[in-house]
Amino acid sequence: MIPRADHSRPSALPESAAPSARRGPASEEGARPHPPEQRALVTRLTEEVAALRAALDAKARQLAALEIEATTDPLTGLLNRRGLDRAIDRALALHARYGMAGMLAFIEIEGLEAIRRSGGRVAEAAALGAAAAEIRAAIRASDHAARLEGGGFAVLLGNCDPAGAARRLQGLAAALSPLTIDLPDGTRAVLSARAGHAAIAPGDDAAAPIDRAEAAARRI
Repeated sequence: MIPRADHSRPSALPESAAPSARRGPASEEGARPHPPEQRALVTRLTEEVAALRAALDAKARQLAALEIEATTDPLTGLLNRRGLDRAIDRALALHARYGMAGMLAFIEIEGLEAIRRSGGRVAEAAALGAAAAEIRAAIRASDHAARLEGGGFAVLLGNCDPAGAARRLQGLAAALSPLTIDLPDGTRAVLSARAGHAAIAPGDDAAAPIDRAEAAARRI
């Protein structure tokens, strides 16, 4: 005889096998807010990170200011020799990588010795400042002007060929020769300038184009 299937509802699970609706200790702990001492620790760490970030930003600004000071002529605000050398090194790298031509112009301001004899160092500084202002006004934003020793100035002409450099030098010479300036003692002085230029060539160091441009200026 075949036993009949039992279609009655299954009996309820034992209480021990039924899923518990109660949350365990771990779940309750995760739901609890952080204790006050933990919140205080997070706040303190956040403040310390912010203070460190501010200190690093201040140090970066200080280093940037020192870098500018180390590469700037204090009398004229133009680059000094170190700053010019770095600009030439960058121009040499661009020339080697992309073939971008560059020229270096050397400008010698004449008449400073007479100004120094009559008005002293203060008058000479005023004359150099006036010459630097004229040079700065005559060059492009992409060019780099520098004051060298004595009355020597240099201008790095980026992406410029010899013909372009010759035209640029004519403009500089027109701005500087003659240059009439008012001295601190109320007198006037007249300056003039001579200039030469040289190409930045592969294999140069920073000094080579400066020396060639200065030699070209002294031949005039």
